[in-house]
Amino acid sequence: RSRSSSASVTIPAADMQAAPVAPPAARIRLRHWMTLASFVLLVLVPFGLTAAYLYGRAADQYHSELAYSIRSEESASAAAGLLGAITNLGTGSASDTDILFEYIRSQGIVEIIDRELDLRAIYNRAEGDPVFTLGPDASIEALVAFWRRMVRISFETGAGIIHVEAKAFTPEDARAISTAILRHSSELVNKLSEQARSDALRFAQEEQTDAEAALQAMRAKLSDFRRENRIVDPSGDVAGQAGLLNALQSELAQALVERDMLSTYADEGDQRMLQANRRIDAIGARIEAERASLGVPGQARPCRRWSGATRSCWSTCSSPTPPIPRRWPTSPRRGRNRAASRATSPPMSSRPGPRARSIRAAPCSRG
Repeated sequence: RSRSSSASVTIPAADMQAAPVAPPAARIRLRHWMTLASFVLLVLVPFGLTAAYLYGRAADQYHSELAYSIRSEESASAAAGLLGAITNLGTGSASDTDILFEYIRSQGIVEIIDRELDLRAIYNRAEGDPVFTLGPDASIEALVAFWRRMVRISFETGAGIIHVEAKAFTPEDARAISTAILRHSSELVNKLSEQARSDALRFAQEEQTDAEAALQAMRAKLSDFRRENRIVDPSGDVAGQAGLLNALQSELAQALVERDMLSTYADEGDQRMLQANRRIDAIGARIEAERASLGVPGQARPCRRWSGATRSCWSTCSSPTPPIPRRWPTSPRRGRNRAASRATSPPMSSRPGPRARSIRAAPCSRG
């Protein structure tokens, strides 16, 4: 017969209190579902719709790039004179490129190219793409805003180079737009150069007229002086008096020598000695009279007037650059800026002038 015996194990109370208790299992609550739904609706769905539209409905865009800079010919020589120096003061610089940068973004060039190429038709050529096209019946303001999206302009300040990227829905349209931008930009620069040269020439002609008037006034003053004082040239008269005085002094010295030689063998009462003394006295009196005439107080004022008039006349005749009046522009660039303010808003037609520039245009490429 088998006998079963059970053994009891006693667990200390301290070990029973230290035993870990398993936490309850985590459950997915409503806020978790809301966070997941928000992520799907706000991130995944827009991303998927955008990717689907870009790869499924959006039309391909092509862009044509060109880069050009403005360089002026500085061929003025010293023989060109004042006019040549004035017309070559303004060369291609940041001011020209700034004007051109604003002109490409302006409404004026948009209206001109729209009349030539029909930009509304070009930007609505992709009919199945309502997002990236201009839209029907677009106003000029909407066309300008869309133009600034499709035509990107960047400017290198140090090199003075403007980069233009024109986008369209066909390579031919992109090329046509970039070519039109290049053509009208060249016309603008040439028009501004022609305007600057015209302003410089006009101001130079005005200065020449003023200088001629000043010269005529100085000559009239000289004529009045000669008529009032009955003197052709006071400086010549003074030189003649000085020459006469020198001649009298030489003759006086010769007379003194002759009298000394005569006194060696003749008495004081000799007729020859008396005649020599009278001759010396006469020459001395004449010398004193001539010296007195040179220092007459009444002659100083006419001489000063003559000296001032002759100096003014000679300075007017020989001055290579007349005084610049307040209305004179510091540079022909001011005339160019005035023309630019008129050219950037309304359409214009211009005639190309002799302006040299280096232009680099990139071919069309698919975007």
